[in-house]
Amino acid sequence: MKIDGGIGFDPTGIAEAARQAEANGYDGVWTAETSHDPFLPIAIGAGATEKLEFGTGIAVAFAPSASRASASPPSDEFGQGYLPYSIADGWEHVVRDLAYWRADVIGETKGPTAADREFFHYDRTIREAVTLRDVGYWGHFVGDASQPLHVTVHYNGWNGAHTNYPNPSGFSNSHTVHARFETALVRAVASEDLVAHRMAAPSLSSDPILEQAGRYLATTERFVPAVYRIEAAGGIDAHSPEATSLVLDRLAAGASEMRDLIVEAWVASAGASVGYPAIPVRDIESGAVAPTRANVGLGD
Repeated sequence: MKIDGGIGFDPTGIAEAARQAEANGYDGVWTAETSHDPFLPIAIGAGATEKLEFGTGIAVAFAPSASRASASPPSDEFGQGYLPYSIADGWEHVVRDLAYWRADVIGETKGPTAADREFFHYDRTIREAVTLRDVGYWGHFVGDASQPLHVTVHYNGWNGAHTNYPNPSGFSNSHTVHARFETALVRAVASEDLVAHRMAAPSLSSDPILEQAGRYLATTERFVPAVYRIEAAGGIDAHSPEATSLVLDRLAAGASEMRDLIVEAWVASAGASVGYPAIPVRDIESGAVAPTRANVGLGD
C-alpha cells in the first residue's frame, strides 16, 4: 500500500512541503487544479525531492483550450470548461480499449500462427491493464460531475475574493463549503451499500456522448442552490437528513452514470475498428477477417 498526501498552491512553500512529505515517508503527493495551474507545483516539488511521486487531481487535456476558457466571454464554446470534453474524450478512449480487447480475445485463439496467438494473448493482458487505467482516470471526471459544486462558478462559496455575483438569497461566501460538503459530510454519512441502494435502474442511450454529458451536467447544476440552502441551515455540519439524502443521491447519480456509460462503450466497441488500414471489429468477430499482429497491431 502506498500513502499519498498533498501540497499547497503557494510556490514559495511547495519545495519545503514536498521535502517534508518525503522525509515523513509519503510515497507521493497530489496537487489540485482549482483556480491555478496544477503543473507548476509538481515542477517545483520534483526539483526538491528524490523519490517522491507527483500527480494532479485533474489534468487539463488540451491546455490551449483551457487557457482560452479562462479568457473567453460566456458565449464562447470553451466558457463551459473542459469537464464535458473530458467525459467525452475519456469515453472514446474506453471504446477503443474495448474494441482492441475484442480483437485480442479472438486473436489469441484463432490467430493463423502460433506467433500471432502468442502476441494476442500478451496484448490482451496489457490491454486489460490499460483499460482499467483509462476507466479509472476517466471515472474521476464522471464522478466529479455528479457533485453540484463542480459544475458552477460558485464552487467554494457563492462569491470569491475577485467575484461579485448577485446573491439575492444571501448564500455563504465561505471558502470551506466545498470541502465540508464533499469530504467531511461524505465521510460521515456515505457507504457503498447506501449509495448502491439509491442507484437508478440502467438507462442506456444512443445519443452522442457530448449530448449525454451535457444533460448529466445540467442535472447536477440544478442542485447548486440546494447545497447552499442546506449549508445556510447548518445541515452540512450537522449531517442533517436533507444533507445526507442529497449527498447519497448525487453519489448514486455518479455511479449510475458511470455504469451506463461503460455499458454504452462496450456496445459501441462492437461497431468500432482496429488496426491500420481500419478493420471493423465485427469482421474479426464474425470470422470474415483473420486477426494477425500485422493487420491489428498494438493499438494505442
